[in-house]
Amino acid sequence: MQRTSGLVSTLQSHLWWVVILFAAIILRVYNLPSLPAGFHNDEASFFYNALAIKNTGFDEDGQRWPLFLHSYIDPKPALFSYLQIPFVAAFGPTVWAARLPSVALGVISLVLLYRVLLNYEVPSRRAKIVIGLLTISPWHIMISRATQEVVLSFALGLASLLALQLALKASGQKSTSMMKLVGYLVTYALLAALAMYSYHSLKIVLPVLTFLTIMLRQFAVPKQSWGFGLGILLVIASLAGLVTLVGTAGLDRFRDISIFAKGDMYLIMNEQIMTATGHAPPLVIRFFHNKAVNTVLGLAQNYVTHFNLEFLFLRGGEPTRYVVPFHGLLFHIELVLVVIGLLVAFQKPSLISPSGRLAWLFLGWWLVSPVPAMLTTQEVPSTIRSFWMVVPLVFFVATAIEWGVTHSARWVRLAAFTTLVLGYGWGVSYFWHQLTVFQPLYHPWNRNLADTAMAEVLKTRYTEYETVMIGRFTGQPYVYLALAGLIPEQTLQSSYPARMQPDFQLGRYYFSADSCPLEKKPGVLFVIRENCPHPSYYRVLEEANYADGNDGYSFVVYEPSLDLEFATPSAVTR
Repeated sequence: MQRTSGLVSTLQSHLWWVVILFAAIILRVYNLPSLPAGFHNDEASFFYNALAIKNTGFDEDGQRWPLFLHSYIDPKPALFSYLQIPFVAAFGPTVWAARLPSVALGVISLVLLYRVLLNYEVPSRRAKIVIGLLTISPWHIMISRATQEVVLSFALGLASLLALQLALKASGQKSTSMMKLVGYLVTYALLAALAMYSYHSLKIVLPVLTFLTIMLRQFAVPKQSWGFGLGILLVIASLAGLVTLVGTAGLDRFRDISIFAKGDMYLIMNEQIMTATGHAPPLVIRFFHNKAVNTVLGLAQNYVTHFNLEFLFLRGGEPTRYVVPFHGLLFHIELVLVVIGLLVAFQKPSLISPSGRLAWLFLGWWLVSPVPAMLTTQEVPSTIRSFWMVVPLVFFVATAIEWGVTHSARWVRLAAFTTLVLGYGWGVSYFWHQLTVFQPLYHPWNRNLADTAMAEVLKTRYTEYETVMIGRFTGQPYVYLALAGLIPEQTLQSSYPARMQPDFQLGRYYFSADSCPLEKKPGVLFVIRENCPHPSYYRVLEEANYADGNDGYSFVVYEPSLDLEFATPSAVTR
């Protein structure tokens, strides 16, 4: 009888995973090349470098097997480009192949998180609810469909936490061999280093989660030596410093957008001083309006925006290319469930875990997740830098759900079940409607749709022009021409660092920082911003607009015969 019961339980568990994985894959691969609409700059850059490395062993800048891609926006880790290479080999140079690694990492992260939760002694039923919620989570789905470093670092970070848990567990067992323990530690160190290398946020989040995991283990096993845990903390601190030093170039972006950098904060402070001058004593002005006060207030403002109801439940955050229009990062029903889950977790801690301390771990997880975004001045509140928030939020939602559906009072169970069916039924339907109908039309310029269209036009038409002048107003459109095969790999690889200048040339294509680079040169095709004013002697051949009808590119040529200043008398007479 016990064998039969165990077999049924095993089959049910396998069936649950089959359903979860099937749903996770379908929600992330459905119409993948077109949703989200557009192939934004980061995606295009990673993908082109994957193609270049696969074909030549060099990236677009001529670096052989690079660790970092010195992209046109900021240097970024090259690991995701390497992960794309097998998919390119299998599916060809398509958007499908470019995005499939994100989907795979998103699905893998669900499995990893389940194991991490079980090792934290989260009951199996609640762990399954957490994974089920993440499977349909708008936040997790969007990050899994079309991003790079974030979902990669998320999967690697979870894998490192799993290795850490196994190491801590093994250290308390006398039967564990030294070789096995060292294996766990080495695995943890490698995965942690890769996670922090993959995305800067992990250099803050992962050490804190490592500390919380060690503390949880120490309280659960009081007799365990503190030396082992302190040694791991030293390892993670050293890794964070080492990865930072190795990726010094990758910090350039942070220096530009850091709240500590000279910029907006100084402008605000100077404006405050000028406004208060003459209305308060100089000493008082300096006491209240200085770098320290403004920095603290700026950090606090950035931090609390990540707990804003609009950010979490109504509109999402920045950059907008990662959010669904008019939809938050969580479902509306989860606003109530998060509150209930927090109350249950701290009012009835024994329901959370046998030790009753797990609620504090996930609260700490929640509180540290927005810190990387807090330190910046751009794209705040950030959907991607604070992505690790999704785990504790969903954990507290799952706590509320389990409490409701297992409550002793029958009416509570019935009300909870009815509310969940209606709330999530409407929420998932609304999210899917917004994703499939509104997302392709919402702020399409944030996903470089016009750049892709422009490259396709140049690939199929206007090949007779020996010179094409392109005005840049969306970033760097050269990568879309390279993906379309219009710029040879060797040309691009030999153009660095000249390509970093405001104006540069790649073969027959000239790129100008001016979005309206019009000149009176016959035989030149000008690709300019569509709303650029131009005299009537420039003839518009074609336009490449955004999906919502907003201005994109115009393909324009100069017609001397229409220019009265240079036209011949006979031409004017005619």
